[in-house]
Formats: sequence, C-alpha cells, structure tokens
Amino acid sequence: MHLVSELSALRCLAAVRWSLLESYALARQEGLTEPVGLVVDRSYPYGAELSRHLLVGQEPSGSSGPSVTCMERATLGSLLASAAPDLCKSLRQHSDEPGKFCAVLVAESGWVLTGTWQDLFTLEAAQSPKASRRRS
Repeated sequence: MHLVSELSALRCLAAVRWSLLESYALARQEGLTEPVGLVVDRSYPYGAELSRHLLVGQEPSGSSGPSVTCMERATLGSLLASAAPDLCKSLRQHSDEPGKFCAVLVAESGWVLTGTWQDLFTLEAAQSPKASRRRS
C-alpha cells in the first residue's frame, strides 16, 4: 500500500484495527493511563528507520504486515522527540479524550490518527477519524 494520503493511512489503520484494539485493552490492563497506539510498517524505508529509533522489536519470522503495540503517551513522545520531532509535535496536539483513540502510524511517512472507538470498531475509521500528516 502506498501511503500518500490521509485516506490510505486510515485504511492501513483499519486493516490492523483488531490488533490495535487488543493492544489498547492490554495496555489498560497493565495500568497505562494514556496509551497511544503505535503501528509500524517496516516495509517502507521511513518505517524501518524510525522503528530502530523507537526500539520497536522485529516481528517473529514468518509474520508479515505492520507491528502493532501501545505505549504510554509520555514515553512515545520522548522517543519521538529526537527521532521524529514533527511527529512528536503532532502527537502533542492530540489529547487523550474519553471515548476516543489516538494512534501513531509509521510507514512511508508518519501520521497521527484520532477518532472514536466506534469508528475503529465499525470500519468507519477509513473515513471519519482525523489524520495529521507529519512527514513526507
């Protein structure tokens, strides 16, 4: 998938929504108060490079597709501050709000995507959440 638009970024997020929802649930069980989803697609040079800076491990052999996890907002912001300051700035512009999710998508470029949980559940994530492009 070639991520050149907000719509393609949202479709990528929708494609991993169940893994992302599971990651959010696990993050809450672990006591994270402001979990932010992190979706990294290493098939793109930018995604591969930034994943090394974010200390995101490689997927087990045989698995394909983007890796999905959740991190505390402050932790992810700290990691992005030096590796991708423009993406960090975009993350800071979106607060943790009840009933909404926030996810950082790293592939061909970096995006911060937000929307309601219902958007993510119903596949409307490909049309309704807001996306902020932060890297070309």
